[in-house]
Amino acid sequence: MNKKLHFLYIVIILLLVLMNIAIYKGKSGQFLNVDGNYNYRPPQQEVSDEPESVVIELNSATAKELMEIKGIGEALSERIVNRREEIGGFKMKEELLSVEGIGPGIFDNIKEYVYVEEAGN
Repeated sequence: MNKKLHFLYIVIILLLVLMNIAIYKGKSGQFLNVDGNYNYRPPQQEVSDEPESVVIELNSATAKELMEIKGIGEALSERIVNRREEIGGFKMKEELLSVEGIGPGIFDNIKEYVYVEEAGN
């Protein structure tokens, strides 16, 4: 009885594998229809509801502009602007770490979306 059940499982697995091979040929999006015709399905592009992130200059950005960066909300953008005014402008973007609420994790997430324009530019 045990050998018969084992054999049945093997047959079922083989049938499933053969059915998958017959349905999908593995050729970059080509699928075999029941009638034997191939249809091309282009690769699906990811659709995001999020706007593309922008790169913002820290010393000229308004609080509203800073909020365009994913991870910066209204309160944090206001604290960034207040800190900028307190110190007379940022000299380097790492100074964002002195803003209350921005630790290493948040800084790592936003650092590629901000820059400080060098003096004289």
